[in-house]
Amino acid sequence: MKKPAKPAKSAKPKATVPKAKAAPKPIKKVVKKPAPEAAKPAPPKIEPKLSAPVGISEKEQTQLFERAMQLFHKADYAKAAPVFKTSTDGPSLEKRHAAQMHIKMCERRIHAQSGPQTAEDYFTLGVSLMNRGEHADAEENLRKALAKNAKADHYLYALALCLGQRGKGIEAAEALAKAIELAPQNRIAARNDAEFQALMSQPAIRDVLYPERSNPGQS
Repeated sequence: MKKPAKPAKSAKPKATVPKAKAAPKPIKKVVKKPAPEAAKPAPPKIEPKLSAPVGISEKEQTQLFERAMQLFHKADYAKAAPVFKTSTDGPSLEKRHAAQMHIKMCERRIHAQSGPQTAEDYFTLGVSLMNRGEHADAEENLRKALAKNAKADHYLYALALCLGQRGKGIEAAEALAKAIELAPQNRIAARNDAEFQALMSQPAIRDVLYPERSNPGQS
């Protein structure tokens, strides 16, 4: 007798495991950067205004300036200068500058009126007189220049020329020899100077300029 077949075991249903849901992605917050502030313009620099002296009124300044100009045109520079000076205390810069310019002009003309003072003044005057043919006065002023500065070779050079033009050949030769002693290049300068060449008829001057001719073998 056959045993009855065992009933087939029914397959147990597999338990389904629910899939885990992916974690939500974090939302990035977009933070807006504040726009850079526009550079503020630098405050304008306030330049201090230059103020002119106001010791006197503009009317007084004008009157003083006009008075000074009258004295200036009369060549009374000694009186004009201090009046110009006072007018510089007024408020008008234009008149102030004009007054300062005239003060300098007054000083120069006062100096010129007072005559030569320095060795160079005498030298300049002496050369000017010599160029005008006033040789006696030129000699006087050149000697005054040398009295103040005996080592100035150009004073001696000019005096030598002046003396030569006056026909004082020996004195001229002495002055020229001293000029050459102080500055040997003066011999070459005189040899190339048309005015000295005109004096070559005077033996003393010629001997100084060309010693090798009167003393062969000497340079």
